[in-house]
Amino acid sequence: MEVMPESVSAFSSNLKEFDSVRNFLTSVTMTTFIDFPFFILFLMTISYVAGQLVLIPVAAVVIILIYGFLVHFPLKKVVESTYRANSQKNATLIESLSSVETIKSFNAEGMIQRRWEQAGGFIAKQGVKARTLSNSIN
Repeated sequence: MEVMPESVSAFSSNLKEFDSVRNFLTSVTMTTFIDFPFFILFLMTISYVAGQLVLIPVAAVVIILIYGFLVHFPLKKVVESTYRANSQKNATLIESLSSVETIKSFNAEGMIQRRWEQAGGFIAKQGVKARTLSNSIN
């Protein structure tokens, strides 16, 4: 209970986001396992036909792996901040829907809407950063 988030909606949002990450990693892993034997066959064919020319694609793969490793750190920060913002946005939604009478009685609709819109804008900006970083690897 000590590590539980402060709201149930944030906790449910985290669980939902982890499920989407698990699905993504599963699909990427399967694609890698399927493509890897063809990559080895491709390298063997180049080696058979052109000998030392096989070093060019091997060097390219090493460079891409190093770059991917270096991009991993800023991408991880962006994804983590996006998850936190998504949980906060979901918490705002659930909590405002469960206490709509109180919000209306205190005339706090503008504050809740501003919080919702700020979270949406932040998530959109972080999504662009994440796509830019992941597309730079390609």
